[in-house]
Amino acid sequence: MLGLPWIYDAIDVEPRGLTSFVGALDHSWVGLSITMPHKVEALTIANSVDLIARATGSVNTLVFDLDPVGKRVISGYNTDVAGMVMSLGDAGVTSARSVAIVGGGATAASAIVAAAQLGAER
Repeated sequence: MLGLPWIYDAIDVEPRGLTSFVGALDHSWVGLSITMPHKVEALTIANSVDLIARATGSVNTLVFDLDPVGKRVISGYNTDVAGMVMSLGDAGVTSARSVAIVGGGATAASAIVAAAQLGAER
């Protein structure tokens, strides 16, 4: 345990239900980890997104904050790409010239960007 004053738990949300789920959360929530099938919908919920989320078209982390007047501001991030690059690095893979990616969803898009960061040309 990290000793953080948070609860991290899995919550089932129906497909296309993330927007209403987030809208019903009170201000005690600081963020969400997003899994499929919600990564594309999360992109549309965020007020701002990082460059990797924009490049992949998906968000796997939503962070909630309040603006100066108390309105919720939602920032979206894609941490999948960095996680893939770091995991491959831990396995000794620090570069790649060509890769094969099986699949076509949000995680596949993240894998493509990760491969590009590793120098893949094909």
